[in-house]
Amino acid sequence: MQALIASARAGRGRLLAIHDGGRLAGVLVAAPPGAYPFPPPPLRVQLRIALAQGPAAAGRWRAVFDALDTVHPVVPHWYLATLGVEVACRGRGLGRALLAHWLREVDRDGARAYLETDLPENTAFYERAGFRALRQIHVLDTPVWLMQRP
Repeated sequence: MQALIASARAGRGRLLAIHDGGRLAGVLVAAPPGAYPFPPPPLRVQLRIALAQGPAAAGRWRAVFDALDTVHPVVPHWYLATLGVEVACRGRGLGRALLAHWLREVDRDGARAYLETDLPENTAFYERAGFRALRQIHVLDTPVWLMQRP
């Protein structure tokens, strides 16, 4: 997450946060049309993460990013890089609020939106917001749904 946020900041990314009782409860990171892929995070961030996770994890992340990049749409679109809500704050509509706020911006642009999810339960969440599964792929033996909202 640290690398993604640093990359989004460097690459015109859209960062949205929602708080609950004064503490961070959820985050949405997206790329506007033309901003995908984000540039790599600063070297100091890369080194800190590599030391914390180790070279094997870095190799797996590289494989994931490469696999997803090969199927990423080439037409202009907003890209939902991540949407997450703290476990203790789930079930209260915070993720839905973040997504709705972001989709209003996407709709103002008249653009399509695209995302990937590896959690089957998330597909229904995104379908309620107008996304449709384009197809399913496997990345490192994990099913991933590619979803788009016209």
